[in-house]
Amino acid sequence: MLIKSLKILHTLGAIGLTGAVAVHLILLGIAPEPEAIEEYAVIRGSIAAISNGLLLPSLALVFLTGLLSMAFYAGFRQAGWVWIKGILSFSIFSATLAFIHGNAVQSAAGAKAAAAGQIGIDEIPRAVNNEPMVLLVVLIICVANVVLGVWRPRWRSYLDRPRRTAAAQGGAGDENP
Repeated sequence: MLIKSLKILHTLGAIGLTGAVAVHLILLGIAPEPEAIEEYAVIRGSIAAISNGLLLPSLALVFLTGLLSMAFYAGFRQAGWVWIKGILSFSIFSATLAFIHGNAVQSAAGAKAAAAGQIGIDEIPRAVNNEPMVLLVVLIICVANVVLGVWRPRWRSYLDRPRRTAAAQGGAGDENP
């Protein structure tokens, strides 16, 4: 029952994480230029709220339930797809904490201060130009993790594959010298 509960929590966390990244990307797409400071501050504040309220908790839930699943279920520790998901999840974890969440909070605080007249528009911390690209890459990795979790490929090395013998192929012997 523990493994099923962890799987449900992991799936719910993945839904929240993927949804938060997608909404962040959509809001960036509709955000006006900072010169329209009131609207810009609202959009940046919404992005920060989604980051704080959905993105980070979902990220923590996915990461912790994934690690606990590996700890409690030996089959996961031996499956190659789980290790690939782990590596991809670590990249999502790093990118989210270092780039996505930090930029969301800083940009929202700067936009709020500019809207209140405390700083100039040119002083708003602006995310680097590739913010949408980073979000898109993280979104693709999130989807890839879901695909790996559903598909669960069973890769085996070439040497571990069973050999087909002439008898198993229906032949009486080795016809090709």
